[in-house]
Amino acid sequence: MQLTDPQRFTLVSVIIVATVMIATGLAASTFYRRAMIERETDAMQDMINIIAHEEEVEANLSAADLANYTESTARIHLEESFRALTRLPGFARIKVFGPDRKIAWSNAAELIGTSQTNNPEAVVRALEQNSPSAFNPAMSVPAFDNLIEFYIPIRLGAASEPVAGVVSLYRSSGPIDAAIRQGVLLLWMLSGIGGLVMYVALFSLFRSVHQSRHEISSKFTMLSTEHERLIQIEKLSAMGQMVSEIAHQLNNPLVGVINLAEREIGNPVRVKQLLGEVRSAGERCREYVQQVLKLSQLTRSKRQPTDINELARDTVAFFQQSLGSHQSVIIEAPPGSVISDVDENLIRNALFNLIHNAAQADPNGTVGISVACEQRDGVSGFSLTVLDQGPGFPPEAADHLFTPFFTMRPGGTGLRVPPLRERREDILSLALLFLDQFNRKFGKAAGPFTPEALAALDAAHWTGNVRELQHLIERAVVVNVGGPIVAADLGLGAYDRVASNHKAAGPMSLQQAKERFERAYFIDLLHSVGGNVSEAARQSHISRQALHRYLKQLGIVTKA
Repeated sequence: MQLTDPQRFTLVSVIIVATVMIATGLAASTFYRRAMIERETDAMQDMINIIAHEEEVEANLSAADLANYTESTARIHLEESFRALTRLPGFARIKVFGPDRKIAWSNAAELIGTSQTNNPEAVVRALEQNSPSAFNPAMSVPAFDNLIEFYIPIRLGAASEPVAGVVSLYRSSGPIDAAIRQGVLLLWMLSGIGGLVMYVALFSLFRSVHQSRHEISSKFTMLSTEHERLIQIEKLSAMGQMVSEIAHQLNNPLVGVINLAEREIGNPVRVKQLLGEVRSAGERCREYVQQVLKLSQLTRSKRQPTDINELARDTVAFFQQSLGSHQSVIIEAPPGSVISDVDENLIRNALFNLIHNAAQADPNGTVGISVACEQRDGVSGFSLTVLDQGPGFPPEAADHLFTPFFTMRPGGTGLRVPPLRERREDILSLALLFLDQFNRKFGKAAGPFTPEALAALDAAHWTGNVRELQHLIERAVVVNVGGPIVAADLGLGAYDRVASNHKAAGPMSLQQAKERFERAYFIDLLHSVGGNVSEAARQSHISRQALHRYLKQLGIVTKA
């Protein structure tokens, strides 16, 4: 089964959180056990030394009792002094070692006088270095799951006196184990909660990045498609300008053929000469047509190492040959080759268009092309510049320079489409097309056009061409109540719904003028916000309820 990116992220996150929790629990349990045993050892040392000091003060215990444990008085003292330790929770066994490292007293009488211990080095360290120790013994005692063996040195007499003996005490580790388990469970719970919070935060970030990447990928695909379409549009524009040149190139061999057929058929020498000229012109024509066909192909963006100097020279040669131009073109480039990873066709087409534009801007001047290696933002590359001495363009034209078919030349681009005012027979069909389009867009049923509306459409000047017609039909659909579209809906005449059917004579009253102004104002307002009543109310600084009353009074309905 193929996992999605979010599923893979979740799986990896769970594995990481579980691994961290297990590792943290194991490390923490070891650390907690060591720390708690050390704390218990210190508490046990303080307690045993307090008991021994109190017994010494009451003359119930002395260093001599530990040294002479075989005497009856010493045994009684030891029994009375250390018997209280057997009442400690979790107590298992006690052994009191004398200075000779033998057991002077124990709750197990059979051990007295022996040296039995699993850690004799702990007894030596306690006697010689006054250092306590704690161990897990190898022995097991019934009724106890696990034991801790403490070796506590006791000092009797003056502080300068050596250690009098060592108390070895066995206690159950159950309370410590329970505390450690609780601590580890708490740590695991906190780690799990922290891991869950971190997962949610990271997953939210991951999902945002994943969605952004998906959106960017979709937009990139869309831009690539649009980019290819725009390239094709530019090529079509360039080809439209070169159609006349193709006819010129085809005309040369045809003239030779006609001359051959009409005048020189009886002159073999002249026939041979004309055939040579026809062949030469035909080859030039074929080469030119092949180059034009190559230019017109729908290309795919493909980068490859390209010599920019050579590309510039080939483009200039193609420009001069294809357009028959004798205009001076100067190329300034560094010696040798300038290699860059580019799409050769795109750069060639762009450079051809720039040279052509420069030549048209300054027909009698010199076109300069500059190739230079340079760095921008730390990235090595090249700059390709086309210079001319033409008049330039005004600032207001800057926003339209990259609009397909936009031109500032008096003759246009050569692909002239008559404006709408010159083909009024198309107005009705276009209006009906736009009406159907915007009815479907806004979910309305506006129409048909009244005769007055059709007359207004036919009489308009259409300075904005087809786009103006489209804009007016959209405006009419937005404000229309759902019935016929009148001239007032289009904003092309001084007609409202009443005046369109009943032409009034004489000047209008103040109330009529006011209503006409309000109607035009609210129609334009609704159109500017796409029929959104709430937004229209906000922009007009009146309440939504008041706006509805105005629209109802004026006969403007935004929804069918």
